[in-house]
Amino acid sequence: MNTFEGEPDTYIIQHVREKLALDGGELDIHVRVNGDTVLLTGSVATEERKAEAARVVETKLPDHRVVNDLDVVEVGGPKTEPIS
Repeated sequence: MNTFEGEPDTYIIQHVREKLALDGGELDIHVRVNGDTVLLTGSVATEERKAEAARVVETKLPDHRVVNDLDVVEVGGPKTEPIS
């Protein structure tokens, strides 16, 4: 059952984003709800964080379909080229 039944989409979106930020520090995730579909876009550092973001949404909105369009962006230092 949807734990947010009857709540406006903006409330659902805010709650899911808050959960993602608190659980994993994910701040660059955008959440859109359209009917019974939740779309995740933005970027995360690893495949594990991408999967975790989908699990958070599935836990909070079990009656919704999750479309996980998050990009995995490797976090690292600046790339340098060898000096010739």
